[in-house]
Amino acid sequence: MKKRIFKQGMALMLAAALALPANVVPAEILDQQTETELPHIVLNQETPDEKVTDSDAKEKEEQTGTQTETKKKTEVNTTETAEQIIYNTGSFNVHVVSAEDFENDLGDAYFEEDGSYTINIPEENPFFPYEVQFTYDGKTENEWFMNPEDSIEIDGHTFYVSASFDGTAVTQMTMDVAGQEVVVYPEKKEFTDGDDVALMSLLPLEKRNLSVDLSGFSPIELSRVKVASIFTGDYQLSKTDAIMWKSSYSDHYGVIPEANSWELDLSHKLYGKSRVSLEMIVGEPDQLSVSNMRYYLDISITDPGKWLTASVKRQKEDGSTEDLEISNEYYSDNGDWKFEGLDKKDPVSENHRFNVYIDNYKGAEDQLFQVSVKLNLDQFKNSAISKLYLIEDGSKKSDYKMTLTEDGGEWYLNFSAKPHSYGWTDIVASDSTGEEIGFYELGTYFGMYAEARDYISERLYDKNGDSISYETDYIDREYESYDSWENSTYEYDEYEANLKPGYAVDDEYRLVMNYVKAKETSTSKVLGAYVGKYKTLEEAKKAGVADISKALFDRSVGYAADFSKGIYLSVFVGEDDEATPRLFGWHITTKFEIDLSNSTLVWFDGLLDSAGNRVTSEVLKTNNDDYADYNYITILVDADTDLTKLAPVFSTDKGIKLYTDKEEISGVSLHDFSKGPVHYTASAENSKNSKNYWLNIIKAKQGESWLYMNSLTDENAGTKEENGVVYTTREVMLNSIHNYKHRILLANMGTEDLTKLSVEAAGSSFDSGDVVLDDYWTLKGKYDLSGFKGFGSKKDMNLAKIKLELGDEGEANGEDLDGTLTIKEDGKTIMVITLTGVVGDPGIVTKEIPDAVKYVHYGSMIQNSNKYDFNTVSYKIKNGKLPSGMELKPNGELYGVPLETGEFTFTVEMSNSYRDFGTSSREFTLKVVDNTDANVDSAVDQGYDLKERVPNILLSDNNDYTMTSVGVIEEWDNLTLDGKRLVEGVDFDAKSGSTRLTIRSQTLKANNQVGTHTLSAEFREKGTGNLKRAAQNYKVSTKSSGGSSSGGHSSSGRATVRADYGNIGADGAWVQDAKGWKCKAADGTWYTNCWKELTYQNEKSWYRFDAQGYLVTGWYQDNGTWYYMNPKSDGKLGKMMTGWQYINDIWYYFTENADDKQGAMFCKRWAEVPYNGTVEWYYFDENGTMKTDWLTQDENKFYLYPIADGTRGRMLTGWQKIGDNWYYFHEESDGNKGVLARRTKIGNYYVNSDGVWAK
Repeated sequence: MKKRIFKQGMALMLAAALALPANVVPAEILDQQTETELPHIVLNQETPDEKVTDSDAKEKEEQTGTQTETKKKTEVNTTETAEQIIYNTGSFNVHVVSAEDFENDLGDAYFEEDGSYTINIPEENPFFPYEVQFTYDGKTENEWFMNPEDSIEIDGHTFYVSASFDGTAVTQMTMDVAGQEVVVYPEKKEFTDGDDVALMSLLPLEKRNLSVDLSGFSPIELSRVKVASIFTGDYQLSKTDAIMWKSSYSDHYGVIPEANSWELDLSHKLYGKSRVSLEMIVGEPDQLSVSNMRYYLDISITDPGKWLTASVKRQKEDGSTEDLEISNEYYSDNGDWKFEGLDKKDPVSENHRFNVYIDNYKGAEDQLFQVSVKLNLDQFKNSAISKLYLIEDGSKKSDYKMTLTEDGGEWYLNFSAKPHSYGWTDIVASDSTGEEIGFYELGTYFGMYAEARDYISERLYDKNGDSISYETDYIDREYESYDSWENSTYEYDEYEANLKPGYAVDDEYRLVMNYVKAKETSTSKVLGAYVGKYKTLEEAKKAGVADISKALFDRSVGYAADFSKGIYLSVFVGEDDEATPRLFGWHITTKFEIDLSNSTLVWFDGLLDSAGNRVTSEVLKTNNDDYADYNYITILVDADTDLTKLAPVFSTDKGIKLYTDKEEISGVSLHDFSKGPVHYTASAENSKNSKNYWLNIIKAKQGESWLYMNSLTDENAGTKEENGVVYTTREVMLNSIHNYKHRILLANMGTEDLTKLSVEAAGSSFDSGDVVLDDYWTLKGKYDLSGFKGFGSKKDMNLAKIKLELGDEGEANGEDLDGTLTIKEDGKTIMVITLTGVVGDPGIVTKEIPDAVKYVHYGSMIQNSNKYDFNTVSYKIKNGKLPSGMELKPNGELYGVPLETGEFTFTVEMSNSYRDFGTSSREFTLKVVDNTDANVDSAVDQGYDLKERVPNILLSDNNDYTMTSVGVIEEWDNLTLDGKRLVEGVDFDAKSGSTRLTIRSQTLKANNQVGTHTLSAEFREKGTGNLKRAAQNYKVSTKSSGGSSSGGHSSSGRATVRADYGNIGADGAWVQDAKGWKCKAADGTWYTNCWKELTYQNEKSWYRFDAQGYLVTGWYQDNGTWYYMNPKSDGKLGKMMTGWQYINDIWYYFTENADDKQGAMFCKRWAEVPYNGTVEWYYFDENGTMKTDWLTQDENKFYLYPIADGTRGRMLTGWQKIGDNWYYFHEESDGNKGVLARRTKIGNYYVNSDGVWAK
């Protein structure tokens, strides 16, 4: 039978545990005090009367003449006992023997008559399972009592435990994973045996270390871990007790008001690990509650590793399928642990990713692949998953739909996808009873690597052929700009060998190369290697230069040269009979440059006085306070410290020099800190970077309380005290750079307590929910903040923290923070902190956009809150659509001439180039009203009114008419008719004198369309670039209506018709009159309003004829597409132009391919097109202009070669020196080609957030 004994007399418990003398307490008194049965633990003791010292005995002997025998305590001799078991609860061995042996002064305690024994646990509120060490029969074993009622059999004896509980601490915990109850264990003990145990260790623990084994469970099951029971023996935790959990990598405590109604998501950050850890605080959700208990929970898990594996199939042309080789696959789980209520129906676990890649091959980009992902649940030995099913995640956009299948007890996730596509799904798991045991979100990505290609490696040796030590500052190693399936020229790589000390830059070195084939079956080989730059093998041979390939590719020989001035090398690879072998090119240079650090990191470690003695102090951790750039440092010192002569002890990163008005020496340079902080500046080794530090030395104030924070001493804080209240300003940056949080570390640097300390938040940022106070890191007015007690065990009792966070319901997008924090002591205000700064990342701030008018220019800017020079924003339409004729430019301008009416709802997404900033989205509705006279007239902007208008006209009217705006001609941009852009010099002429736009007769009659037409002129306001407009309606009719509806303008034209006269030919089909050229078909009719492919002078070309049959020249728009018809009288007048065309100092490109809308102008697109024998990538904007220099698209930046040397506009890749900086542009054709690399390493070289190589 098990038995349990509670709350033995404390004196006896301590004596039993420590084997120390205790005051004799009569048994009847103990029975009255404990009201329970006493164990047989009695210490062999001497009474004061019995205890005789050696000196006492000597004195008695001298008095009586007889020798007195000194009585000594019998020593325990374990070899003399018939039976003995030694137990240890942590710090002392207790020997339990038979009652008979105990009577003979052996052992420390004895067994009951039935052979049992009850161990009194010395500490209050012990955590179960409770570990006890037993030693018997020459062996030692550690055993666990699983709960206070448990018993253990040791060598024929039954052991029980007796414990004291007061309900103030968690003493037992189990976790429910997949329906299985897992016991949480405390940290294993280190058992000792000694008499010098401090009684302090027997006081209630302030922290405990626990462990639990959750290995063998899958990530799906770990997404819902229930805490099944948290109790304290016979005492349940109070209903007011809360549990605060946080992961080891965070300082955010999730406050759980009731332990048994919540669950943990532990499915994140498991990859590559076998253990993870949590921290738990039990008690009140108040950081100042000294009665709270802190627990550290160490969790054993199974590394998910390869728990997801993929297979990929593709369909061949004959209809059969083949398995493809997986190039790479990996699982990531970098989300955050969460704490959710059990009634939550959404997936707790988010942001798990599985990525699958295959190699590139021709045609793969547009092919559909069948992907199957196996869930290898058999590697989790404790998994209870019986069934899985999917729930489609509608909150995230997926490129494909996933299905789940079971085959012989194995589960597979299946989908069909093209390369570079994403998918999301929720996986729900249940056990054999049907109970849900996991709810797990999984994202999948199916990608494709660039095609593997041959490459050439290179290495320098000294003149003797021995290896030398150097670093390659840049080498492209074959990944040059190319399209996988098209030939292209190779850019010469800059290969700079930065020699280590001891090697002369201008010495002779041997260059050795090695040709590596991507495929073993390849028959390609090195056809020749030449010193110099040659585009083709034929060119190199014609130049008569020596072929050095034999020596260059021979390790024992190599090409010997002085590379200090730079040497170009051209190597050609291909088949023997290949017409255009591939070129590999290098520009190889040796140099010697010391790599200087840009670090400015300084650590302040303590203080010395003027005599060189260490000053007792504490350096407050900078990672507990988010003010400025973590560079306002505080060191706390005692009240009697002399602040006038202190030498900070500091350490720095490599090469840093620390200055005040002179260079500082750690522990030597003395400063006076009595007047405030000392300003330091750290100078980096590279002499370019620097960082300021302000060091505050704060000493305690005797006999008063004093609330301190580091920003009080900032001269920009404007700190002042009025009527006992401190007023100050503090900048708070609640954005992703600071992890959307701001912590304020407070210290009571007076020796008296601050009583019932509280904080109140006010202001619009708090009212809107954009900013909130953390539930735990706040001040609630219930407890005191202790005064400064020195630097002993209570050193942190005078510290507290306030933490501000982004609100879950807030919509802040980088807006200015507006708020105050009022700190009170026992209801009385002692400090008011005015908060400034930023809330959230840069985002969209525009909430509504104005209406538009059909056929009238429209411009509205989607504004944002970006304040940072290092961050570039870009916009795109995420969902919905714009009316025809409208576009959203990358800079956020909603622009165009709407061609249809209605309401158009769309979502705009703004991206930030700084990758730590998130994206911002907002839905808008654009209303386009009809182009009535009233709506068009109301759209005219002030200052751009029309003072001359085009009148209503007849179809028979052949006059040109003028529309004049008071806007200046320098601001005028373009003119449209019914939404179609007109071509200056073809459709109209523009003159200054305000802005005079004279429109041709045939243009005004709009292809002989009777009805109302709308003219709209766009202006760009000088200085701002804002769009302004002037617009009007006019009517075209078949007969006169007796007047004009557009402002009373008479029908007398001001301009004359201009015709192009060219020498097209005399074959009888072409006819010229005063207005232009016409062409008669074989049946005698004129070509009108049509495209016609005609042969002239043995050259077949396309021409366009208008509604009157006249040949169109210059710019022409057809169904929204622009064409350019040769305007020159050069024998090819009117011919549709294709390919590259240089028009008015701008390069355009028109489609050459007859199968692909021949003659269409390229616009708003990237194109890989030929020029001067090479094929390069170019970008053409919305106007068809070939762009040069920097180009930003979405969050990506490109650089288009700006120099007019025959290759202007081409997209650069690889390493490029632009201005004084080196940049790297991605070279792989994986969708990122040409994109500027930022915040990453390229080989051994790091590029910062601006893409600049940080040397």
